[in-house]
Amino acid sequence: MVMDTCLGCLNLRQGTIASGVWSSIWSCVMIGIDAFNLWEYTSHLAYYLRGYTVSNHYAPLTGYLTCIIVLAVIWLLTSGILFFGVCMKNKNPWLFLPWVITTVIISLAYIGDCIMYFMYVSVIWGIITICIFLVLISSNIYALLCVGFYFKLLRKGKDAPHERSRSRKSHAREGSQKKGTSNKGYEYPLGERPTPEYPKHGFRGQRYASRSSEHDQNQMPPPYEEHSGDRV
Repeated sequence: MVMDTCLGCLNLRQGTIASGVWSSIWSCVMIGIDAFNLWEYTSHLAYYLRGYTVSNHYAPLTGYLTCIIVLAVIWLLTSGILFFGVCMKNKNPWLFLPWVITTVIISLAYIGDCIMYFMYVSVIWGIITICIFLVLISSNIYALLCVGFYFKLLRKGKDAPHERSRSRKSHAREGSQKKGTSNKGYEYPLGERPTPEYPKHGFRGQRYASRSSEHDQNQMPPPYEEHSGDRV
């Protein structure tokens, strides 16, 4: 199996950047949602601990949410490392590995989310959560495939087609600059550029005139006159 494009319209480099954007956005969403849930459950737990009853019912959930928030922060940081590895001049595919490892751990943590929802929320919400997390896991797997194949491509010393063409153009431009020539063609010294001539049909047939002497073109040649008498 060889993956050449991402989503059918992006090359592997663009797909890797899109995967980093996806993980950055979703990690921020995870931090916001889980931080709110952690605040809610710790407040609820503190309500019991203040004097009514002591309950450790929410203790596993608060510990789990704390771990998820830490993982989401790490995922956000590794997304930045992924961007750096893709966009730097000499691309380093080994900078992709922190993002790959964190994405795998996050995908496994989604299974724990489903278990927690079944334990602390209703069954209906648990089923809905499973459907949502299946979509998220599928998205993460596709992003991992895209980044993995781009990692493999860079390890072979190759790059995307547009990158190869761009590098060839840059090498050709550098070579022409070293030779003292450019793609614009030969440049004449100042004042030595020849003036092009073009044919023109005049009074006495075809003749050539220069663009620089257009005032001579408007002058008609004197007509030929015949004298009937002797010349003086």
